[in-house]
Amino acid sequence: MDAGDIFAQQTLPILPEDNAKTLFDKLSLLGRDLLLKTLPKIADGTVSRRVQNEKEVVFSPNIPKSKAQLTKTMTALQASRLVRALNPDPGAYLMIQGKRLKVWQANVAEDHTSLPAGCLVSNKKRFALSFADATVLNLTEVQPMGKRRLSASDFLNGQGSHYPLGETIIDD
Repeated sequence: MDAGDIFAQQTLPILPEDNAKTLFDKLSLLGRDLLLKTLPKIADGTVSRRVQNEKEVVFSPNIPKSKAQLTKTMTALQASRLVRALNPDPGAYLMIQGKRLKVWQANVAEDHTSLPAGCLVSNKKRFALSFADATVLNLTEVQPMGKRRLSASDFLNGQGSHYPLGETIIDD
């Protein structure tokens, strides 16, 4: 939490492909440049302070692992945002048939489904899951516990190939 006065401020758009790591990297560079530009103005008194509105100050607690789980009650958009927000650490995950599957990258599909939430709606090349509002999330990079990161197709060609299409596979 930072509730101090503001000397300078800059915005940065969050792109659909951004995650916590890419934003950290971008904001680090942006912050460095803004600091280098603003510090001399603070030193010579040519910049004025602006009091921060205390009603807009928010506390950002650590995220417990229990909040990192994707559940079928979410929408695909909520699940996608959680994946991006928690990449790389602590990482979002699914529980599929009692096994933890970390999700490194995912995106909301353009198509919808009539399948119930938590079903595999994919084929050998595409690993996607249905969510609460009939939306679909494409899982593009995953990591089974104790294994390396895999593309969706590699995962499905290996251990993921036994998941039945149209049946609920996500555990809540």
